[in-house]
Amino acid sequence: MKIDRPTGKNALEELYGEGYFGRVYRTSLVVFALVAMMLAGRAGLPALIGFSYGAAVSLGSLKLVELMVLWFLRPDLPWNRARVSMLMVLKLPLLSVIIAAAAWMAVHGVANVFALVGGLAMAPTVIFLKTAGAGLLTVLPEQPATAEWLAGIRARARQPQPARPRPLSQPAKAGFVTADPHFNGGRLANGGLPAAD
Repeated sequence: MKIDRPTGKNALEELYGEGYFGRVYRTSLVVFALVAMMLAGRAGLPALIGFSYGAAVSLGSLKLVELMVLWFLRPDLPWNRARVSMLMVLKLPLLSVIIAAAAWMAVHGVANVFALVGGLAMAPTVIFLKTAGAGLLTVLPEQPATAEWLAGIRARARQPQPARPRPLSQPAKAGFVTADPHFNGGRLANGGLPAAD
């Protein structure tokens, strides 16, 4: 079985090309569904609300960044620093309302603050893990281990091993045994007296 991995410039285009954000959204939705089921069963409704709100904010901000880059930072549009600065400043009131709603929910016990922070960290965590996984793929060997090689290892492991010689277990004739004072004629075995010959 061969793992097809693009190399060089094509590797970056394939990993971080047009379908990248779609893969991040799909993975994030699967993670959200799994964590939401666990939170609903174990931590209750405030944790579920907090995680849901945090995940919505996290994925919404990622979508907003994606749309801003696609719409305003294109090569065919002239670069206008004032327009980009204006967009960043106009985003602040919306961000303030979102943070105020999160704080209100946390203070009034509607949402669990720890679950809310976990939801906020969901999209960056998915992006980090996808990047780490792509990095691991670049260091793996081109060809995985062949079936013959694995069969040889399995056969060597199943071969009977030669019997190991057992240590002699003869009782001590007399005197002290330094390893275990309770063993055959040790000092404590005979009430503190040395064993008789």
